[in-house]
Amino acid sequence: MLASLRAHRKAVYIVSFILVCFLCAWITQFSVYPDHRTGAREATAFVFGAWFGHPSTGSAGVIVLAGLVIIALLYLFFIALINYFWIASALVVELSGTFSAINFLKIQARNEAFQPADLIAVTTGNTGEIVSFVPVEGHYVVYCYIGLTALTLASGIVFTVLDRPHRCLDWASWRAWVARVLIFALTAGSIGYSVSNLANTETVVGRLTDLIGDNPRLWDPVSDYRANGAITGFARYINPKVMDAPAGYSGADMADIADRYFEAAEEINQTRTGDITDQSVIMILCESCKPPSMTPNLEVEPNPTPFLEAIGQTTSSGRMLSTSLGGGTANIEYQSLTGLSMGLFSPMMTTPFQQLVPISSYLPNATNWWPKSQAVHVYQPNMYSRDIDYQKFGVDHFWSLREPDVVSCTDKLPDSPYISDACAYQSALDALSVYPDENQFISLITMQNHGAYTYSYPDGGDFDISGQALGDGKNDRQIETFVQGMNYTDQATEDFLAKLDELDRPVTVVWYGDHSPSIYDSDLNSRSDRLKTYETQYFIYSNKAARGHDAILENAGYSSSNFFMAQVAEQTSSRVSPFLALLTELHDEFPAMGVAVAARTDGEVTSEEEQRSSGDLLLLDADGQPVDQTTLTPRQRRLLDDYRMVQYDITAGQHHLADKGFMDFPA
Repeated sequence: MLASLRAHRKAVYIVSFILVCFLCAWITQFSVYPDHRTGAREATAFVFGAWFGHPSTGSAGVIVLAGLVIIALLYLFFIALINYFWIASALVVELSGTFSAINFLKIQARNEAFQPADLIAVTTGNTGEIVSFVPVEGHYVVYCYIGLTALTLASGIVFTVLDRPHRCLDWASWRAWVARVLIFALTAGSIGYSVSNLANTETVVGRLTDLIGDNPRLWDPVSDYRANGAITGFARYINPKVMDAPAGYSGADMADIADRYFEAAEEINQTRTGDITDQSVIMILCESCKPPSMTPNLEVEPNPTPFLEAIGQTTSSGRMLSTSLGGGTANIEYQSLTGLSMGLFSPMMTTPFQQLVPISSYLPNATNWWPKSQAVHVYQPNMYSRDIDYQKFGVDHFWSLREPDVVSCTDKLPDSPYISDACAYQSALDALSVYPDENQFISLITMQNHGAYTYSYPDGGDFDISGQALGDGKNDRQIETFVQGMNYTDQATEDFLAKLDELDRPVTVVWYGDHSPSIYDSDLNSRSDRLKTYETQYFIYSNKAARGHDAILENAGYSSSNFFMAQVAEQTSSRVSPFLALLTELHDEFPAMGVAVAARTDGEVTSEEEQRSSGDLLLLDADGQPVDQTTLTPRQRRLLDDYRMVQYDITAGQHHLADKGFMDFPA
């Protein structure tokens, strides 16, 4: 039999090539369905049923062809590179399995698809830390992946040996070498061109995929992967667009906008009494921090966060609109530092910290306003490329768990893998003392309440937890751990603010939870209270030595992190720059803004028209309700247009504002 197969080697290779391509398409498509029991059926229907017009494509096309072509090109690339057919086959199957495992776990944990930007976290040495975030229910996927890896590699070796081993092209023939180089170059070039232009419908690749039924759903990568194929969806994000150029964008328009908000700043500053740099500001991103009482359909007794829930009686506090659930920390941080909104970016710009900041030449941000600035992250410095980004932002010191600047406190709560919030707060206080005679900006990123919550606090309190948010009970232990963690955070935050009040130097704190943990019943995503799951708490507290110690902002009920620094200026009666004047006026009209996906009630949008009808940008009114953007006043529309123009100029445009003093405060 082996002799017969060897005699028909070319036919065997061709048939095997086709089968492996379809197998890889099936493996990757399987990963987009978090329920593995139905995933196999759905993946089979997509890969094979699409030839007859599978409903999920939204057309009668065979969109699976796009993914198959990418797989085939990659397959040919490996064949030309390795020159052993079965080893190349094993490698392409192994890569498909790796993609599938990562994508499956990420969708299961956070309802977010695996994207090219995530590869940066792996290449910067965070693989171990990322694996530690895998929820306990996802461990079986890891075990299956390990088994598949062993089986695939063993099969590749065995088939290669049985093939005697046979090289695809003869080493001794110069014609074979030429053919090999040509195949290598053509496949590499084709892959590069295809993935670079897949998102652009004006290119040849974009038009071809449109002909076979490609229906991009850029606002929701998970939905995009399901409708158009995981491989096609992933490739679409390799060369992301930052923003579409606003209509009328030009140097003259930017000059008009600058003049408009210079005037607005002058008007606002008539009633302000000082400068924002008259004090130090500590911006605290509290990882996954959200009082349990804010979670729909969850009851906890006794109250684990009494201090956080009462703080609104003495200072500005309210609900912050996040951009995602269970993740996206760096996006909220990016908004808080830059004053820009994720809702205005192209849906392909999923993580500016990794996709945009490292390549930006113009990065105005809050750390530049003070003579000294520091960042403190009680974890690895290269998560989300912070070690690169903070240098780009202009931060003087970045304190983390690695040299040269190591955080001063590394204590953990019993059995917890993460540094406690009490310890993180102490590290921020120690950073403040580095420049005892200078006001400064400090960004603190905590870790205590980061998932996965697979441990228990041995000395925790006794909380009675109930409600529909518990679901089928499989996450009860994780919810108990999170609730106890929030209790510890509550106590640590109260102690931290008390210590600030003892200082004789003015300090204002902006404290906020970046997102809700993804441990509650996923069915909440399809209920009318879905929007509430995207809300966390924030507060702005000025210590006794600072202006604004007794201030409570009237419009503090809702906010988003891009408005925080404008709110700090308002609470402390500080004069504003033209940019902060724009943010101040925007916040007056739209207290919070974010990504439109947060407002959906069905968990998925079925057509681009349905998405575009509400806009890519979600706006909330003072009551936390979505604003109907078809009824905006001329003033509101102009504010949004100006903000979009400013964000484009800073991130993707010609930086016309850079030399106009738009970010400068009055002397």
